[in-house]
Amino acid sequence: MQRRRPHQRIERACAKSGIGATASFYAGLRLPLGGTVSLVSDFDADNVTYKDTDFSDYSLQFAAGSTLALSDKTDLRLQGVGLYRWYGGKVAARQYGANPTF
Repeated sequence: MQRRRPHQRIERACAKSGIGATASFYAGLRLPLGGTVSLVSDFDADNVTYKDTDFSDYSLQFAAGSTLALSDKTDLRLQGVGLYRWYGGKVAARQYGANPTF
């Protein structure tokens, strides 16, 4: 039988109540290349900033690729995506991948 360790609360890791500032930004661009093909890109930025930067949270995401119009109401899109996230001033996540959309 495995014994569990008692739960220990780390005061430094616990958020305190307070007031923070939040902001977000989004931009998208579609450049027609001709016919039914367009170049597309998207940019997202989000932040939550506190006086005590140990709990501030920032993220940036960028996607770029192309889209093919299959009809007036249907598109096929493939984008490469990159995301960075910082928490408490340190990199918390780096992600890269592809985003297919139909």
